Amino acid sequence: MSSITISPNVLAAIIEFSDDGHLLQAVEATDPTTTSNTAVVACMASLSEGQPLFNHRIEGFVHYDIPRYNDPTFKAHFRMTRSTFQLLLEELMTDLKCVVEPISKLLSVIWLLATEESYRRVADRFGMLKGSLHFHMLIIVEVLATNITNFVMWPTTEQMEIMALENQQHHGFPGCFGYVDGSHIHIKGRKENRESYINRMGYSSVLLQGVCNSNMEFIHAYAGWPGSIHDARMFRNSDLSDLLASVPKHLHLLGDSAYHLSHALMTPFRDHGRLTSVQKKYNVVHGAARSVIERSFALLKGKFRRLKYLDMSLDMTILSFITSCVGLHNFILRNEKCTDSIDTLIPLAEIDVLNVDASAKRNTIAASL
Repeated sequence: MSSITISPNVLAAIIEFSDDGHLLQAVEATDPTTTSNTAVVACMASLSEGQPLFNHRIEGFVHYDIPRYNDPTFKAHFRMTRSTFQLLLEELMTDLKCVVEPISKLLSVIWLLATEESYRRVADRFGMLKGSLHFHMLIIVEVLATNITNFVMWPTTEQMEIMALENQQHHGFPGCFGYVDGSHIHIKGRKENRESYINRMGYSSVLLQGVCNSNMEFIHAYAGWPGSIHDARMFRNSDLSDLLASVPKHLHLLGDSAYHLSHALMTPFRDHGRLTSVQKKYNVVHGAARSVIERSFALLKGKFRRLKYLDMSLDMTILSFITSCVGLHNFILRNEKCTDSIDTLIPLAEIDVLNVDASAKRNTIAASL
């Protein structure tokens, strides 16, 4: 084999110029004992002609590999069954008419949302340029965010009553139709107002305020406030506080002690060492029921692991990303869950709370448990 001698400095420059050090891997694969061989010459010639050194794109991944996935494998990668994906495609098809090969583009964006892989790796896997993946990600995420009202819907009074029955069956807490809490979404450090986004754990984040039902579906989502903001402040400034004003007096959400007690939001008793046995039991039942919202956030971030860290700077892109993941979370649960018949639910206990204040309402509920 003919060879030439390449100085270490020149070789280092070539590797730095090439993509992710793959040149060095090619050299070592050709001759592990030396960096002087025809592979380096060929790579240098390719660079000088402006040609890519290696093509890492997987050809036919969408058309040949994915169709061979069995159902568990497809769901593991795309977080939903094939039938659910087909329903999602039909739901979004009107808005995706401008997208070439919408199936492959939608699959690539879902893969991107569901993993923490780099844009380059996902683009290579789906046989496209990194810039093309980013472009279509922005389009599809915006489409999902625009259709959020089809995925995340505030319940009617009749639906609240049914949710309260379901929640009492599952957790034994009367009158509760949902659970509210906030969750931090880790983001890249900001150049402006950096301190405002640093939360109490010491990293930059934006807040996601969510309300879910007993099936871990979100019935309300509000995101975008800096991570240093208190949950109660975000609640007061969201439209959720206005929505709760029209909730019937015997129904309510459950929230932790960060929120203020009201007719439509039941919080635990503050424990200063003087709680009665009734109040302690109330707190236990309240905490067990409210854990649903924490599991909902865990399920959301487990399905769409991109939410563990968003390497983004634009506020609107961050908001659309979070909103689209919440919408997909609901769409999957709605189409893949088993619903119980309403006839099997336990009737809601009759509690006369129409003419008492929020504190008295909480005492009445505590006494009924």
